Order: sequence, then C-alpha cells, then structure tokens
Amino acid sequence: MKAWTRALDIVLRAGVGSLFAYAGASKIESPQAFADAIHAYQVLPAVLIYPVALALPFFELLVGGSLLIGWRLRETALAAVLMAAVFLAAIVQAQIRGFNIDCGCFGPDAWAVLKAVPAPLRDGLLLAASLFLWWKRWD
Repeated sequence: MKAWTRALDIVLRAGVGSLFAYAGASKIESPQAFADAIHAYQVLPAVLIYPVALALPFFELLVGGSLLIGWRLRETALAAVLMAAVFLAAIVQAQIRGFNIDCGCFGPDAWAVLKAVPAPLRDGLLLAASLFLWWKRWD
C-alpha cells in the first residue's frame, strides 16, 4: 500500500470507527429514545422497532471497535458500508416524505458538532469513507 493511502486508511479507520463506537455507545443507555427515533422514520413494522433499537447500538459498537483495533477489517468495513448506506437511504427517504425528524443517529445527547452537519451530508461522507476502507481491503 502506498504511504498516502496507508495514512488515509489509518485516519479513516480511526474516524469511522470512533463515529460508529460513539453512536452505538450513546444509544445503549436510551433504547426507548432510539426506538422512538426509528419509529419516526415509518419504514419498519412495529414488531421490529424494539429489536432493532436494542441490537443496532451493540452492532455499531462492535463495528466501531473492530475498525479501531484492526480486527477482521474486510468484513467490518463491509458492515460499515452497509450500515452507512441504510442510514443514508433512511434519512433521504424521510426528507423526501417531508418528515422533520431528529435522525436519532447519536442518541439524545449528541455532540453539537455532529448535529451541526446535515444528516445526509454526514451519512454520505460516512458512506464514502466506509467504501474506501472496504475497497482498500481488496488492494
């Protein structure tokens, strides 16, 4: 791997991993608030809202931690790509449908800087970074 792509890989792994770990950890303590945020999107059947609200934060934490420590990077990067794509699709469809909702991405006490960036832009950048990390695993 070239020096600049190796450096970019390390920076993106740290950034994407930290973001997923923070997102997961921030939602674990407030599953009801996350379930309410999921419900606002109106895309999942009611029977799936609570299982997703309980499981997804732990999965985000696992993916984030795995990126940070470098464990099973090909699989972990693919999981990050898939989650980022689903998150981007969810927020875009909500905006197209005219829903004015809090994305629920980082729990009820999200850092102000994360709320300052429009969710579609943030999720698009997360998807691009995750795609790079996955693509580099095939290099």
